[in-house]
Amino acid sequence: MAQHTDAEMRDECIDADDDGEIGRWAKALGVTHVAIIDAVQKVGPRVADVRRHLDQGMAGAQSDG
Repeated sequence: MAQHTDAEMRDECIDADDDGEIGRWAKALGVTHVAIIDAVQKVGPRVADVRRHLDQGMAGAQSDG
């Protein structure tokens, strides 16, 4: 599987109805399928927005410890 560049991630969207695509992005972003679906529901399908949301969530989780 090819790595995604930052430019590709900014312009791409995640189809939350496609299990294969959710799995591909979960692997690419290093998160679970549930995290991808949750992020898409909260911020929309743009990969850049999903990635930013996930990064913010991980930073918050680390500061809770």
